Amino acid sequence: MLKILGRLIDKKDYTDDEVQQMTWQKKSELIQKDPVTCAQNFEHMVQLFIHNFIKSSCNPIGDVADFFYRVEFQQRGPPHIHGLFWIKNARV
Repeated sequence: MLKILGRLIDKKDYTDDEVQQMTWQKKSELIQKDPVTCAQNFEHMVQLFIHNFIKSSCNPIGDVADFFYRVEFQQRGPPHIHGLFWIKNARV
């Protein structure tokens, strides 16, 4: 994500080493300058997790019939999700 933000904001291709050496302040600055890209990336990663893991054929939590989730942002900005998954033939 920081590499993408580097290209978009700083017009620079950061190496892995440069990203590793970035200060917390620099990382925060990149994120704050493009919250839309960060939110889109988070949503993409959530979708990958749900469809490639939760709803995969190995059924790690059971056979998912339906699901709902909401994205929330903490006070300082980091997103997280709260979700509800309906599992077929689940026992209470």
